[in-house]
Amino acid sequence: MSLEHCREELHLINEQGQVFTGAAAVHEMLARLPRAPLTTFPFHVPGGMWTANRIYRWVARNRGWLSRWLS
Repeated sequence: MSLEHCREELHLINEQGQVFTGAAAVHEMLARLPRAPLTTFPFHVPGGMWTANRIYRWVARNRGWLSRWLS
């Protein structure tokens, strides 16, 4: 795993050593919240993970602009 790859998308390593990246890492983090069924539901509907990946990539590409716009 290169430094550049780490800069491009979120990485999460769980207790078993599994590596999750991008939208899958977001899903894993949300699954650990107290209301996990509510926060992870969109990932489980048909096409949910596909949509999450597209949204994640758009946010990652535009994070500089988004951080300026949201602050």
